[in-house]
Amino acid sequence: MAGDVLASGLEPLPFIDEAFGVVLLRHALETTARQDNLLDEAIRVLEPGGMIAITGIHPLGLWSPWVARQSDSARPRLTWPWWWSQRLVRDDFELSMPRRLGSAWPRAGGATVGESLIGGGYLLVARKKRPAAVPLRPRAAVVPAPVPGTFASGARRHARDHIS
Repeated sequence: MAGDVLASGLEPLPFIDEAFGVVLLRHALETTARQDNLLDEAIRVLEPGGMIAITGIHPLGLWSPWVARQSDSARPRLTWPWWWSQRLVRDDFELSMPRRLGSAWPRAGGATVGESLIGGGYLLVARKKRPAAVPLRPRAAVVPAPVPGTFASGARRHARDHIS
């Protein structure tokens, strides 16, 4: 599993903000109890202009009951690609249309991998928009230093003015 990070959505990902150009959530959102937290973290580590790809089992396919029967522990939380599309639009992403992929029903061998109108899975791809204004680096300004030997404001010029 070189390059994969296993995360539960309960804790932050161990990366700095905007560290990656591509983030792939491969069946990750359906296996965590904290789907929104995991997506928030994926968005945080994605750089502006970067791509996020989300795959999952489509809830209206014949795969969903099969996946529910196959899971040993918690039942997967299958969500609509439309749900993630709306969430990403709200978070300022440009979307491509979600695609249905794979065969319509589970079978032992020879399952199609390509796009299908009734495929059991989906793929959603989106690009994080860049900020509208790019902050510029401030230019170093030359500030003149006060000339030595001048009086501070409020100082008296003659010492005899102080003598009474």
